[in-house]
Amino acid sequence: MSANLSLFDLNGNLGALEIGSVLGIFLFGIETLQTFNYYRRFPKDSTLLKAAVAFVWVLELGHTISALHALYFQTITFYGQPSHVLNPPLSEDITILFAGLIYTVVQTFFANRVRVLSGQWYIMALACFLGLLRFVGHMWIAALLLKYVRATIILEWRWLVTTSLSLDLSVDILITASLCFCLWNMRSCESKRTRSMVDTLILWAIESTILTR
Repeated sequence: MSANLSLFDLNGNLGALEIGSVLGIFLFGIETLQTFNYYRRFPKDSTLLKAAVAFVWVLELGHTISALHALYFQTITFYGQPSHVLNPPLSEDITILFAGLIYTVVQTFFANRVRVLSGQWYIMALACFLGLLRFVGHMWIAALLLKYVRATIILEWRWLVTTSLSLDLSVDILITASLCFCLWNMRSCESKRTRSMVDTLILWAIESTILTR
């Protein structure tokens, strides 16, 4: 156990967990405000879109609660027992489940935006396929955490962690590039106002997809 503990720096693990949790709560507050403003400003949107927004907010709430439980467990309940850093609570596994679901819903939404703008299905199909592989990878990691300590997964299953993260980034890049390409093609019109609107949409597409990772 001491050999495994030597692989971990508490500042880099529990410190990162605390900083990430604080930032996560702050961002969740912003998301809650944005969700409230969405329902107030766009009451005529489709029921499916409203349900998707509500579903993502509920998933984010679950992710925040489970992350805070994992933080409390490791820093308060088992304070001074670094062995629990190697064997985190079940709530930390649940955060992976929530994160996988959130990524899947959000990326599917933006992939569908690409389909609407381009009129083609193949980009959305590719993004959804890669997203499905990434979701399977996240669930695999969560299942491994139920059986092995964190050090074992990092050392022996590094390829799985790296592949899952790479797929997540690949889907974001694919969706962002496709959205920007479709919007850029619309920029060829002569209207200055339309070009300015398209530029704003391109910036929004970048900010709401790849930069949020």
